[in-house]
Amino acid sequence: MKYPNTTLCEPSLLQLALKMNIFKLSFVLLNLLLSINTALASDSWKIIVPTAAQGSTDVLTRGLGEKIADYLGEPVIIENMPGHSGTIAANKVFSADSTAKVLMMATVSSHAIAFGITPGPSYKADDFSPIALIGTAPYLLMVSNTSPFNTAKDLFESAKRTSLTYSSTGTKGPHHLVAELIANQAQVQMTHKPFSAGADALRAVSSGTVDLMLPASILALPKIKDGSLRVLATTGSQRSKALPLVPTISESGLAGFAAESWYVLLGPPNMPAKSIERIEKAVTHALQDSEYLKLLETNGVERGSMKRENINPFLIAEAKKWGELVLQLDAPAKVVTGQCQIELSKLQSAEQFAIIARDGLITTRRQAQDFKNVLLRFWSEQAQTVQSRLADRNQELQSLTTALESLANSTGEHAQLIEKIKSESVKVSTTYASAITKLEPKDQLSIFVADEYAKGVDIAIFRSLETLASLTTAKMNNQRNQVFSNCH
Repeated sequence: MKYPNTTLCEPSLLQLALKMNIFKLSFVLLNLLLSINTALASDSWKIIVPTAAQGSTDVLTRGLGEKIADYLGEPVIIENMPGHSGTIAANKVFSADSTAKVLMMATVSSHAIAFGITPGPSYKADDFSPIALIGTAPYLLMVSNTSPFNTAKDLFESAKRTSLTYSSTGTKGPHHLVAELIANQAQVQMTHKPFSAGADALRAVSSGTVDLMLPASILALPKIKDGSLRVLATTGSQRSKALPLVPTISESGLAGFAAESWYVLLGPPNMPAKSIERIEKAVTHALQDSEYLKLLETNGVERGSMKRENINPFLIAEAKKWGELVLQLDAPAKVVTGQCQIELSKLQSAEQFAIIARDGLITTRRQAQDFKNVLLRFWSEQAQTVQSRLADRNQELQSLTTALESLANSTGEHAQLIEKIKSESVKVSTTYASAITKLEPKDQLSIFVADEYAKGVDIAIFRSLETLASLTTAKMNNQRNQVFSNCH
């Protein structure tokens, strides 16, 4: 058989056919790949987070996204869009098409605090399609593990006498505002010290640079576990399951107080009912998943249990509470009227009186103990040294009674009581001096003679100063209320 003449440089018909088929196959595969990518993109859901990555909202949203994706069998993409109290993220979802597969994790900042900031957002709290309350978490009243405060009540009482400082992660953020809510209800003043990061704000508390902080539980729980910070109270309406032994702020003296962070999943306005129901079922599945429940628990978040129809009324109420607080903080201070000046002057006088009365009580108690110590040290000290130490204490008592007498003359109050304190001071000094003369270097029993001689002379001055401290502290608190009413 003879074959047609061919040359090595000319492709055979078979080779050409193979090349054409490979080209067609490549084209088909490319189109298939593009169609698959397009299908995946169109089937993906996106959840926008109004905070930076790795924060509490981001962690909880990513965990939720995984469970939604598993349930729906569709990809879920998480996109972080922080800035302007969460309004950038909220505006993105608010302006999205109703059929777009886009959601957002709303927070206290994006759907409550934002409404007090000028200029306000273009949306209202209830403009979105509510889907589910994912969870709530209290803020924790934290102090250093070396703080003198063991209870929130102790802290509030101290804040009435002297201004405390608190840290936060920024002005008009939740940590700042929850502290202001407490200060308003407790009628105390606290100084705000903002920091750029949560770790820095907590470090300032643990080092004693500031007195306290009210972080979200996700930020604070690790510090409680490692012992660097102490929690005095939680801000929830009920005790936290993560910290069942810690009382609430309401239990600690501020009856009815409640403030929590929360996480609400929302869709764009007018989202189709069928889409809402699909996502709601996926969220219900996630909130029953042991792995996701563990994630919530680890971060101190209580699982949400709110009906969908109650979400918008809840958001409206939260927007009113937090938004009004921000507006109140931004409001110009009241003009200091003549009456206000009078009240401020009275408060200053009342505070000075109360402080000196309390200091006087502490001083006289210390002096009584010092006298006992002087007697016990008599054998190792010269009598002249003992007399010198007594003279120093007499001078201290003289300064105390002079200051009280001056305040009594300027205010016209407690003159009779202070006169009694003055006379008792003289009596105490005289009795101590006489007791020392009964000490005999050769007779150790003379210590007990001197002690018996002086015993009991302190009681009258103690009781007089206790009465004065009680009266002046009550006057100071009443005067402080007057200032809040007329000047704050």
